[in-house]
Amino acid sequence: MVCAIAKQKAVWSALILLSGTAAGLVYFLASRSPAPRHFRIGCDQAPPYTSTKNGRPEGLAVDILNEAARRRGIVLDWVGAGDGEPRSLERGRADLWAVSLSTPEYRKKFYGSKPWLRNSFYLISSADRPVAPSDRLDGKVLSFVNGPMTKDRARRFFPNSIPLIASSRMEAMLRFCRGDAEFALVEMRLLQTVLLDRPEPCANVPLQIIRLHGSEMDLGISSTKAMAPIANELRSEIERLRADGTMGQALDIWCPLLSNEAEM
Repeated sequence: MVCAIAKQKAVWSALILLSGTAAGLVYFLASRSPAPRHFRIGCDQAPPYTSTKNGRPEGLAVDILNEAARRRGIVLDWVGAGDGEPRSLERGRADLWAVSLSTPEYRKKFYGSKPWLRNSFYLISSADRPVAPSDRLDGKVLSFVNGPMTKDRARRFFPNSIPLIASSRMEAMLRFCRGDAEFALVEMRLLQTVLLDRPEPCANVPLQIIRLHGSEMDLGISSTKAMAPIANELRSEIERLRADGTMGQALDIWCPLLSNEAEM
């Protein structure tokens, strides 16, 4: 009888210990934050969207995408992508691209999210050799970046110009300022950066600036097709950044002259 009672006590003690251990394990698993997910996102010299300063990425897209990622438990590793968006995605150097125009041709290879930013293009020429807004630049050298959205606008507005392809948006502008090209095709936010900071080759170049009406475009996050769910997840969080004012604050910092034209 005494043995039976002792055995019964031992069983109950074991059950109590096991249940306590199980409860502790459940609490630990429930309270532990999930490990962050890491993805690579391309970073080229395209101020004020993205650029690298002292080895660190910065810009409007960097701030917006990093905050959207943080809220979703994602860590974005910004990787140098000097050879541009399509090649970086195609060759596996990047999983995502922060600001991109998704054309039908582009979507054959890559994925494009719902747009989160709006932009337009300007034709830059020398004020010493002004051109009419209707000039088609037939046979003239036009500098622009090697990107799908800029190529699309160059073909549409200046189909018979001579393209001078640059590795970045800023390089396209600098090539014009150095005299390598007669004209440059740039986005309004890059133009703002040049006007405010005046990089050395452009410091003393008088500019004629022509807005290309009808060049407006809506820009989203692009990715490899395998990373489409991540692009959509980040895009959904950007909607919340817009609603709570975070996106507006970033636009005021990076695009003070153009923030009211930027949001979708």
